[in-house]
Amino acid sequence: MARHDQYDAHRRETQFAYSREEQLEQAVDRLTQDNDALRKAVRALGEKLEKAQITEQERAVHKALGEVWNQFSALPVEHQQDAAEFCHHVHILQRMVSARAGRRQIRAADKAEFDEGFCDGRR
Repeated sequence: MARHDQYDAHRRETQFAYSREEQLEQAVDRLTQDNDALRKAVRALGEKLEKAQITEQERAVHKALGEVWNQFSALPVEHQQDAAEFCHHVHILQRMVSARAGRRQIRAADKAEFDEGFCDGRR
């Protein structure tokens, strides 16, 4: 290989190494920014979840519904769909209990507008 060709090859390798290093640095920067954004999102979600806590009474109702399922599933089978339907309805009831925390959070966030939407006038 001629000296000029060796120089060009070395120059290309060096440029490739620098561009590769720059690409890696840019990738690290992007990951760091993404990581920071993810941390902020997780922190914000955590703050929202802290506000949307279920009460101990709601937790007890939720647990009792699970116990109702346990007792029902111990009964003899009379119809093949009973267990699936019962389980489905227990889950509906558990979601209703869990949704109360979300309603409280919405009501707290914008109490005046939300309270006007109550059809029974309760506050």
